Order: sequence, then structure tokens, then C-alpha cells
Amino acid sequence: MALVIRLSSTDPDSPHAPTTRCTGDSPVRYVTRCRLARAARQLRMSRAGLAEIALLAGYESEFSFSRAFKRAFGVAPRAFREQDDESTAMNEFLTRRRADG
Repeated sequence: MALVIRLSSTDPDSPHAPTTRCTGDSPVRYVTRCRLARAARQLRMSRAGLAEIALLAGYESEFSFSRAFKRAFGVAPRAFREQDDESTAMNEFLTRRRADG
């Protein structure tokens, strides 16, 4: 994370400003969204358990991962995995950033 801030920073008083302008999110939120998007792909494309996907996404527990995932996608990870149409939840996730920003 420090590397992202350092590489994108032009104003030492506001290290997250360039990242926010480029991504629409703070550096921490951008990294979190990337991790959750990757986890969503893993839910769809692998048979890995939620605990394993949570750890791969950088969460210490399945509970904290599930809570963050549901906040981001509007559905629990298990429900997301079982949905027939990934594009609806993923599109809502991707457009939510713009609306929340």
C-alpha cells in the first residue's frame, strides 16, 4: 500500500489525491475493491472454500471477508457463487464506486 501511495503521490501533504483522481477511490478502498473483485472471480471459477478465498484476498477470517464482500456486492459470497448471472452483481459492484465516490 505504501508503494502505491509513494508511486502515485505528487503532493506530500495529500498522498491519496492522485490515486483518487485516477481511480475514484482512496488507495485503501481501491486495493480493497481489487481484492474483492479477484475474490469474486475465484468464487465463480474455482471450488476453493470461502476460508481459503478469504485468506487469498487478504482477510484474516471468513467472517470479515463475508461481511466486506456482502457490503461491496450486495450478496453473500455463497449466494454470489450460486447465482446464474455474474454480470449483474459485478456490474453493480463496478458502478457503485462511481455512485459512492
